[in-house]
Amino acid sequence: MTTRNLTAGERSLLRATQLIHAASRHARGASSRVPYLPGLLLEEAVRHLLWQAMTLLPEGLPLDGAQPRLPGCLQALEEAEAELRRRPVGEYPDGVSLLVVDLCDVIARTRAGAWL
Repeated sequence: MTTRNLTAGERSLLRATQLIHAASRHARGASSRVPYLPGLLLEEAVRHLLWQAMTLLPEGLPLDGAQPRLPGCLQALEEAEAELRRRPVGEYPDGVSLLVVDLCDVIARTRAGAWL
């Protein structure tokens, strides 16, 4: 499937998924710089978000492409959240509202220093 065949909501979800993918790359790098367990928990949380987002999209879409404006895992997650809030929830595939809730939870835990 090409991105031209996607609805506006699916294109927005794809961009958010690509940003979460970028966050997962940053989280893998963070796990080597922070204490083992917190780094591993962050990496797993972001990996779960990525899986959750990917299952809402048609198969075969590229995960590389979108890069966050600012470097870092938290910044990429915040940008993904902002992307998912750009459109009315009804334009997104079923399940996006749960993704947003889980994304906000990971962001809040990261901001609170739970994993970093």
